Formats: sequence, structure tokens, C-alpha cells
Amino acid sequence: FPVTIAQESLESEHAPIVVILHPNPNEGDEVQLYLKGLDAERILVKVVDQAGNAHYMNEHFIEETAVLNIQFSEKLPEGMYKVEIYFADELVVENLEVKR
Repeated sequence: FPVTIAQESLESEHAPIVVILHPNPNEGDEVQLYLKGLDAERILVKVVDQAGNAHYMNEHFIEETAVLNIQFSEKLPEGMYKVEIYFADELVVENLEVKR
């Protein structure tokens, strides 16, 4: 039975997980990632473009609620990106739009 990655994660023992990107869309210089509902744990955050190129990748140790400020070393070109959040053996994906 096909389910999306986010639905699988929401049905996990970590449920419910809230992920908010702000601002979205944004101008490609930085974004705030708001996470709620995870246990205190190490997560990996990746921002990838449509071609699969990583523009940001970093590990963070978070508590149940966290606000991460993600600053890009170079301003992202306009387009759609995926923000991938890996924790335990799960993955949550949010879409990020860059436009000016």
C-alpha cells in the first residue's frame, strides 16, 4: 500500500511530528526550521535541489522542540528544494521554494 514518507513518519512512535519552514517561499539566504514532537536526539538536515545536489547538510542535537536557523553559504538560485530531516531510522521531507 503506497504511503508518503511524511505519513509513514507521522504514524511512527514519534507521532505527531510538526515541521515548519519559515519563511517559505524565501529568498534563498536562510530559513528557519521549526521541529516539534521529536525526542531529544541527533538529527541530520539536508537541503537538496531537484537534481539531488546538497546545498546544506549538518547534524544537530535537538530537544523535543527546536528552532534551527539554517544559513546557506551561497544564496540559493530560484527553484524548488527538499528539506530532508533524518532521525532514528526515519525521514521527513518538506518542500522549500526560493523566489525573489
